[in-house]
Amino acid sequence: MSRIRRAAPGPPPAPDGAAPGRSRAWSNAFIVAFLLFQVLVPLRYYAAGSGSDERFAWRFFSTVGSRRCEVRVDELVELGGVVRMRAVDLPSELPSVWIGMLRGERPQVVAKFLQRRCKPHGVREVVYRRTCVEPDGSTLPPREIAWDCARGGPSADGGGA
Repeated sequence: MSRIRRAAPGPPPAPDGAAPGRSRAWSNAFIVAFLLFQVLVPLRYYAAGSGSDERFAWRFFSTVGSRRCEVRVDELVELGGVVRMRAVDLPSELPSVWIGMLRGERPQVVAKFLQRRCKPHGVREVVYRRTCVEPDGSTLPPREIAWDCARGGPSADGGGA
């Protein structure tokens, strides 16, 4: 009769030949780094204090998503030597998703849209106005950004994106 040899009890060796404790340490370090990332990214929203873009924030007590905001964009245009202000028809210019991003005042979207509106000849300035009403009925101060097409940036008196 042959004798069957049994292996000694204990953890099996790691497949890469490393000690089991070492691979466990790397796994634990990865888990800790991942959890820290999950906590720190939402905290960045609160530390920055922007208050409107909640895509990567903890929103369970927030009323920002319940605000009703409206956006209006006007252009200062020179046609035939006459300078006048004209409203931009946002629904005919943009998909509704992008209008929603303008309502949310995402800085990159607002800046890019205002820059794009400067392309037609004769446009001197583009003005973005956002008004919001809180769920309790109170009105927030309006936000206005005027984009100087000649300078390629916010007007000196119109705020910034």
